Amino acid sequence: VPFIWTSLHTYGGNLGIKGNISRINDIPFAAPPLAPSPAGYDPRTQAVGVGYTPEGLDQNTAYYELLQEAAFKAAPESNITEWLVRRAHRRYGLLSPQSLELTAAEGDGVRVEGGPAEWKFNSDVARAWAALGASGYAIDKGVGDATGVCQMDVSAKLTGLDHTTFEPDLHTPAPALCLERIAWGSLNAAAPAIATTTTTTTTTGSAVVEGTKPLPEPFVYDLVNTAREVLAQLSTPMLLNFSASFDNTSSGAADTAREINETGALFIELLADMDRLLATDRAFMLGPWLASARKLGGSATDCVGTQIEGDIGHCSDFMEWNARAQLTTWYPVIGSASAPMVQQNGRDHDYARKQWSGILRDVYIPRAELYRKQALQDAAAGQPFNATAIDKSYAQLAYKWQTDYPSTYPTDPVGDPVAVSTELFNKYSKYFRAC
Repeated sequence: VPFIWTSLHTYGGNLGIKGNISRINDIPFAAPPLAPSPAGYDPRTQAVGVGYTPEGLDQNTAYYELLQEAAFKAAPESNITEWLVRRAHRRYGLLSPQSLELTAAEGDGVRVEGGPAEWKFNSDVARAWAALGASGYAIDKGVGDATGVCQMDVSAKLTGLDHTTFEPDLHTPAPALCLERIAWGSLNAAAPAIATTTTTTTTTGSAVVEGTKPLPEPFVYDLVNTAREVLAQLSTPMLLNFSASFDNTSSGAADTAREINETGALFIELLADMDRLLATDRAFMLGPWLASARKLGGSATDCVGTQIEGDIGHCSDFMEWNARAQLTTWYPVIGSASAPMVQQNGRDHDYARKQWSGILRDVYIPRAELYRKQALQDAAAGQPFNATAIDKSYAQLAYKWQTDYPSTYPTDPVGDPVAVSTELFNKYSKYFRAC
């Protein structure tokens, strides 16, 4: 039977640097006709193509590019590190596709051979992508976002931190995460050279000038995405420490309250910093998503029967309402602001969670504040954490946010991505001293 081999890489468009690209480099070529038929198999059982079936393609471009290329190759890439580094140089406008030969080397970088007039090799770019190739892109992390950024029940979904993030002590970063932080720092270091124009001669031919140019969007995306990944992984132990404080019965009320406040403040501060980072690149902003949804609604006014207070009518509002619901509770919260009703018992809440600027500030941070308030109230009363009460509070928050249309979220980036990235790299360095 002819078949197409496909990869299911993500659910709900969740973000995360992940996917073992060495596997997808090899698998498409491991079946007939590019490999011998296994004993006992019908020779007509052959791979006739490759494909992918993710719920959302707007992430992990390196993974999907390598997968798509397999359809046009007769053999896998011989060196994944070389492929990643060469791709990054093309992506950032540092070389043309045929301008140089790269050879993988030990340690930090990649040795380059070729004419200096044809390429502008950047050792920081090479170091960054060699590190990513040995960390996030060497691991299949699953189809969902398991970090603490967009969910409060991460402790219920994880039996423990795996070897790709932090060790069980919740303090020691794992080797793979240390490599991702190296990649982050290397991209920060690469930015000035990428923003510098090639040396040019004036029209008179008598002077040489240098200048700067805007950073190419693919570089900004990769910089922000790598920074986002490291900070997102840091959010997980911070959330686990925060949630563990809710039912701390071994300390007195005052000590428990202090622990709730301290761990909660660290977690919330991290989310706020991430929101500011994500606002520097359009790919990680809520505004464009909501603007796109509103455009789909057009000028029609027959979008009714929504089961929310006052109904809707205008289809641009209806589409935005659905777009907001998809990101938060999946099924819209219906009813009214005073009596919201969560559908399907909230079973798919946070399914399509996104690490985007805007939603962190207006949904995930307020939700964390609700949890902190509830935990403090229950600790003062000597009661266990009241999950039922928090579910009701979050339903009210979700209803209010989902019906807060039309959107006023910005659609253009805010802030300098390199400046914010560098600031946060330095600010959170203390958590990576063991690297």
